[in-house]
Amino acid sequence: MALTKRQKEKIKNFLKEKFEEKLARYKRETTYMPFLVRLIQDTEKVAAYSFIQSVATTLGMSIYEEVSRIIV
Repeated sequence: MALTKRQKEKIKNFLKEKFEEKLARYKRETTYMPFLVRLIQDTEKVAAYSFIQSVATTLGMSIYEEVSRIIV
């Protein structure tokens, strides 16, 4: 079963809102990551990795569930 236009629009708006919220309130929990700094050897890439992990956590904790509600 394909998604309706309404479902697609609701999902699009929901994701946009969640990512905008994430960007607005994101703050690294710690800057102390000696293993990653040694492994990657680039503090900007370590910071990007930290952000990506935070987004993945948000996806798993709140976004997937709400998107499944929209689909059903």
